[in-house]
Amino acid sequence: MITTHEQQLSNGFAIGWLTLALPRTLNALTLDMARTALLQLEQWVERRDIACVVLRGEGRAFCAGGDVRQMRQGILDGDDYCERFFEQEYRLDYALHCYPKPVLVWGHGIVMGGGLGLFMGGSHRVVTTSTRMAMPEINIGLYPDVGASYFLNQLPAGLGLFLGITGCEWNAVDALALGMAQFFTTDAASEQLPALLASVTWSNDTTHNREQLTAALRTLPAASSNPCLTAHSDSIRAACSNLQTAVSALPTLDITEAWFQTALHNLNHGCPVTARLVEQQLQRGRKLPLADIFRMEWCMSVQCSRHADFPEGVRAHLVDKDKQPCWQFTSTTAVPDAYIQAHFQLPTATSNPLNDLA
Repeated sequence: MITTHEQQLSNGFAIGWLTLALPRTLNALTLDMARTALLQLEQWVERRDIACVVLRGEGRAFCAGGDVRQMRQGILDGDDYCERFFEQEYRLDYALHCYPKPVLVWGHGIVMGGGLGLFMGGSHRVVTTSTRMAMPEINIGLYPDVGASYFLNQLPAGLGLFLGITGCEWNAVDALALGMAQFFTTDAASEQLPALLASVTWSNDTTHNREQLTAALRTLPAASSNPCLTAHSDSIRAACSNLQTAVSALPTLDITEAWFQTALHNLNHGCPVTARLVEQQLQRGRKLPLADIFRMEWCMSVQCSRHADFPEGVRAHLVDKDKQPCWQFTSTTAVPDAYIQAHFQLPTATSNPLNDLA
């Protein structure tokens, strides 16, 4: 469910509030939610009085990702839900990245998978003391999509590969240090946001509005915490020059924190096909423009929906919850190269539905 609200300001301008409002599912994104959000953004971009858009989540999460249970059901039913979902989700992500007006994303709590894709589309990205980020798709046999072929490539060499093949969690301090967020504040500061936005001197000049919003967000209460990932980034990067080096070198690192041990567990027990796809998507996506990134990822995602690992991973971790997925291959080296390359091909004889992205 998506709810919208327009905050009317005294100078004739307004703020468009877009809220992911399914807290019982941690605001997992559905096809209808993606369509509704995209339609609202398209309407607001035409309105001269809408100076800024705020994207937030209700409850204890911003967004935990796409509703993969519903995707699995579509696969079992033999319908085209996944094709339609991934198209709409990526259209929404792309629209956020290209939106001409400032988009403030309030990334509190869980910001994972598809939620991170939404977050990274914002021009002004706020994290809080409760923020927990991850691209955990290796656990369910998918891969880091939603533009991750682009934004993981913006990180220091090796870190994008590490995050993709381990599903590692990182916190707000890490996000700030890595440039994934620009503002770090307390969770309670969200209550100040309407008044703060009302105090901004908005105009019809987008550049002016972006600058004014930046200045306003810098006045939010400061927060502090200790990093996890970035405290060890040098050794992790050295271990992740490529996939096979990472598989052998990461377990030898002297990092005892629980988050890293969980990352190793995910690497050892996660989907081997996912790990291979991560390496390939980062190599292929390194020089691609954003529109081509989403076209590539649509092919990859639909191909994943037509192979056994994705529905099996969802079953094991989110449906039956036995956490014992039966992957198609036992290791990354056992996955044939041709099997990986096929994921980058159009899944049908029809054209890519995202060919119209500029």
